[in-house]
Amino acid sequence: QGTEDYIHIRIQQRDGRQTLIAVQGVADSYDKKKLVKAFRKKPACNGRVIDHPKYREVTQLQGDQRKSVCQFLLEASITKTVHGFHDEPKHMLQFYRFCSIQLVKKSSCVYL
Repeated sequence: QGTEDYIHIRIQQRDGRQTLIAVQGVADSYDKKKLVKAFRKKPACNGRVIDHPKYREVTQLQGDQRKSVCQFLLEASITKTVHGFHDEPKHMLQFYRFCSIQLVKKSSCVYL
């Protein structure tokens, strides 16, 4: 039930300076495709929804948009609080292939 209580935002280093952000644990009551459309407008990054065998639907975004995604989830009332946000320097991202960056509590107030 850890994924039911928290939304995990993970960063994955691709080749060079390119990164991917994975947003996992958003409630099933939210339409993930509408979230991707909203991410395209507000943080101005492209994304898609992936079906992961273990984590179900995962939203994948291009670029290092950790702060923008966090701010969007708070403004849209999808989350209540932010917990454990680590702002790591860019040179440290080269050493972490796939690391957990942030956990946020989920709220069922607003449905998109």
